[in-house]
Amino acid sequence: MLVTERRRQLDTVGVWWRTSYSAWEQALVDGELAAGRNLAPVVVATLRRSHLSPYYSEGLAAVVPKLAGPVLNVGEAWADRALADGERWQPLLAHAMTATAVRPSARWERTARSLCDAIGAGPVREQVLGWLDLVGTPRTVPLVEEGGYEPDANAMWDPHNATALRGLAWTLAVLPPHPDSVPALGRLAEAALCRLEGHGALSPRVAGACVTALARTDGEPALAELSRLAGRVTHKPTRKLLDAAPESRTTSR
Repeated sequence: MLVTERRRQLDTVGVWWRTSYSAWEQALVDGELAAGRNLAPVVVATLRRSHLSPYYSEGLAAVVPKLAGPVLNVGEAWADRALADGERWQPLLAHAMTATAVRPSARWERTARSLCDAIGAGPVREQVLGWLDLVGTPRTVPLVEEGGYEPDANAMWDPHNATALRGLAWTLAVLPPHPDSVPALGRLAEAALCRLEGHGALSPRVAGACVTALARTDGEPALAELSRLAGRVTHKPTRKLLDAAPESRTTSR
């Protein structure tokens, strides 16, 4: 198959929310990787999202680690902005992508502090808050769902990027307390708990990371924000985290 035709067919994969990774797609991907060519970022994004689905093809488990792509998936405004902001921020974003545990470990926080110290707390905070302001805005790459099974692919949060959002929330907590960080975490938590018909809350894990970050932030504003969220949130797992937040504020000190 001609290279241009193979890449044209692969480009169609890049407009899907996820794919079953059928034999023809696997052949196209294998052909490009064997030739030493990187896949388009939109195709990488689809394959990553598909791999994170509970219904993913076993073939994706082998290919996704081989993909050379941006640290974030393109197509969401906040992620596009973060990627466009330059190489300076790549180590911080890469570390944010390791936020896969229930809560940040001491080692994770030490690395985050080191990365922030190298840039400066003020610039890091300003940059992260600017990214978070764009979360939930319309996608920059409109998507369709292969087979039409998702309720609304363009309203979903990219699950790959959601891991980075968790890490960025934790990062705000390792910075010195600031009046702008606390409400930003509260807004992100509420946005993550917005319900999508046929899907449920957009990203409970992001909401949980925001609660954890607020619980690890010193000062009365963080405590007040936790209290405000406790009066509004009905999502049961997040409510449990909010109920436990006063105790976790004590034990995390």
